[in-house]
Parts: sequence; C-alpha cells; structure tokens
Amino acid sequence: MYKFAIIDDNHFDQKLILSTLEKECQLHNIEYKLDVYNNSLNFDLSIFYDAIFLDIEMPKEDGFSFAERLNNYYETKIIVVTNNNDYRANAYNIHPFQFINKQNIKIEIINVCNQLFKSLKKNDKFITGYIYDRKKNIRIKDIYYIIVEDHLCYIFLYENKKSICIRDTIGNIEKSHLSNGLVRINRSTIINMLHIKDIKKNKICLKNNIELIISLGYNKHFEKHYQSYIWGLL
Repeated sequence: MYKFAIIDDNHFDQKLILSTLEKECQLHNIEYKLDVYNNSLNFDLSIFYDAIFLDIEMPKEDGFSFAERLNNYYETKIIVVTNNNDYRANAYNIHPFQFINKQNIKIEIINVCNQLFKSLKKNDKFITGYIYDRKKNIRIKDIYYIIVEDHLCYIFLYENKKSICIRDTIGNIEKSHLSNGLVRINRSTIINMLHIKDIKKNKICLKNNIELIISLGYNKHFEKHYQSYIWGLL
C-alpha cells in the first residue's frame, strides 16, 4: 500500500487535490492511503509517506521550511503545489519530484501521477509473506521490524500487528535484504533502518515508538551496517 499526504491550508485546493488523486489511484489500480493536513505543524513525522503534495504559502510554516525539516527524518517524493512559478528557482534545496501549478491543478496532477506511479513501482522491493496461508507481497518500505517466535518469522508494520508470517529463516532474510535496509540487531530481531527514530545505548526506538534491544553480540554488526546505510553505501 502506498501512503500519500496532502499539506495545504486552502480547503478548496485540498478537496480538489484529494478527489483528483483518488481518481488517478483507482484508475491505475493503486492500493493507497491518503492523509490530509491543514498545516505542516500537524504532520505526523512517524509515518513514512511515499509522496507528499505540498503547498508552499502557508501561514504557520511555509512549505520550503517544512521540506527541509522533513529531510532530517527521511527522503520522499515532494510534489510542490503552488500558484507562483517563481518558486521553482528557490526549490533546489528540497529536490522536489515535480511542480503543479494550482491554476491547472487537475490536468497537471494527472500528468504528475503517471510519472509518480511509474517511479514508485520501479523502485519497489518486496518480501513474500502469508496472512492465514494467503500469499501477499509486502513492500520492504512498509516493514518496521521482523521477529522470530516459535521458529516462525513475523513481519510487523506501522500498526504493530502480528499477522504476516514469512516462510524463511531470519538469517536468510537479512542476507537477501541487507542492501534494502533490513539489519539484524539480535538473534531473533531484524529492523528496517528506514524507520529508526532514535538510538539509546542498547535500544532502538522506531518511528512508531516501538523499542527493540540491540544485543551485545550484534552491536558492532548493527553499527557497521547502520553507518553504511546512512552514507548510502549499502
């Protein structure tokens, strides 16, 4: 499932972006979740969004300031939505995926969605899991951690529900997906480095506020791969 956010203080523009984006997702058979924020200060930084449709002119915090703040947490595709084409020259710091002019919003969203969906699908990586013996492909970006219980590996997503089982060993999972950000922190736990919020001594706090223990035997292993991940060397 792809997660998209709209941040805009204009309710008319919000509804127009929302309705057009919903239609495009349905047209392209995209499984999606859409959240709308009236201002960037209410934005939930613990949720990873695959793309954000971002207004620039907002009273409490402008879009550029928000995008720079967001980059301290994670990188995503930012689509700038504005009436002012002059903002294109000032946007180099936030590396926007695309621009949408509000005067042609419906037409331009359709064009941007075509590019966005192609880009997302091209870069997606999956793990095959099972929910009550029903096969399901799980996006690696959606995985927060994987844990072994009773000789079975379970995937935990943002909601932290144990419902998805993987028919593989924890060692094989890390070996196959270390380059995608999945790293082992103890004998029975793999975490997704994309979703690390904080590291406190022997604990990792994820962005959904789950805390997991780094065992002494895996401390150097984790540090080595986390540094490589941060520097883009995985």
